[in-house]
Amino acid sequence: MTANTRYWLFGGAQHYACGGVHDAIARFGSRDDAIAHAEAWENHQREREWWHVVDTVTGELVAESDCRPYGAPERKANP
Repeated sequence: MTANTRYWLFGGAQHYACGGVHDAIARFGSRDDAIAHAEAWENHQREREWWHVVDTVTGELVAESDCRPYGAPERKANP
């Protein structure tokens, strides 16, 4: 994995998630770039309601939209 693809953006319509890598949209070198792209994308596309940014080095979900994909688990409360 190269540094320019560390942060992966996933997203789609709330009720029609494809699942896994089929919901991948783009890859970014920085968390901030991925989030900025996701927020712009969400604001301009009605069929794109939810998004997640995943750090492929740590495997963590580092950012997400307010909308959850259908069937996704509830978010954990922030400590």
